Formats: sequence, structure tokens, C-alpha cells
Amino acid sequence: MKSKEIEQPERVFYAVPGLKQAVILLDKDGQIAQLKKAAEDFSWEQLGDKPDVFAGRVLMDFAEEVYKILGGLERQDWSAVAAGSLAMTLSLPCAVAVYKRLLISTENNFFRDVIESVGAESKWSQYLKHTAGFEKSSREGTTIFDRGITGLSLYIETNSILNPILRDEYKDVIEYAIDAITQSKIQNLKSKI
Repeated sequence: MKSKEIEQPERVFYAVPGLKQAVILLDKDGQIAQLKKAAEDFSWEQLGDKPDVFAGRVLMDFAEEVYKILGGLERQDWSAVAAGSLAMTLSLPCAVAVYKRLLISTENNFFRDVIESVGAESKWSQYLKHTAGFEKSSREGTTIFDRGITGLSLYIETNSILNPILRDEYKDVIEYAIDAITQSKIQNLKSKI
């Protein structure tokens, strides 16, 4: 692990706690001790606006997954819907973790910590749990298509969370994707599955 890892928002939330917990057994040139010290001294403020830029960029980039899911639902292509839903399940929580300036002690707690930071009963958390398959929706016989539809709602809710920090150059792409979701009328999509 290099010191660059604690300068990259997408790595900080898990790298810093890991380095803080590290027990140095051998460090001939002192580089590991230096890295551990950098982690112990870390504060999100030293990254400036990089975390917000990263979080907003993830949301903008994942407009592609919105279209992948919408197209998959329209064609009844379970594989496309699964690919889009899985990508959102892994990446949108990372964006929120960075936005919330979380430090995750272990990957085993990642989803739990992000969900708790947003609120376990929030719409965002409920959508994440369903899209990821952590919990079944209220519908009997939940399918990947149901999870895809919920993934679209997760995208919209992530926008609500990140909206205060979104750069103008990201907003057009994100709003266009959200318009595509709302124009698809999720209720109409549900009737097709």
C-alpha cells in the first residue's frame, strides 16, 4: 500500500482504518511506519473537494447503468438488469461513504456502516437492501427485474443525498438519466414483469 492510497477518496474509507490497525512486524527502511503515521494523522479535510468530486462523478458515470437497467427491463433481459443492478449496489454506496466521510474498520461492516450513516429506515437504505438482495421486497417472488426497478429508485435517492455537492457539469447527465427513469413510469415497468 502506498501513501497515494490515503490521497484518493475512493480508497481512504477502507485504507486509513486498515493502516491504523496495522501491527508492524518488519520495516527495514521505515516506510511502513511512515505510512501508518500518515493514516493516524489523516483527516478528510486534507483532501479538499476531492471526496465530493469523486462522489458526484460516480453518480454521473452510473447514468449508464440506469440505461442498462431500463433497456434490460424493456427487453426482459435479466442479464443486463443484473449487471446494472450489481454495479449500482457496489458503487453507489461507495459514493455515499465518501460523501459522508466514513472510515470503515473492515469490509465486513461496509454496507452496515453506510446504511447506518444514511439511516437504516431511510428510503435509500431500503432500496439498497432490496437491490442488493439483503432483504426481499414486499412483493412475493422477487426477481432480478424487481431488483432492477429498485436499483433505479436507489439511483434517484442517491441523487437526493449527493445533490448539494454535485458540480454543474455532472447535473445535466444525472438529471437526464432521472428523467428517463420517471418517463419510463416505474409502475408501467412493474406491470411488465
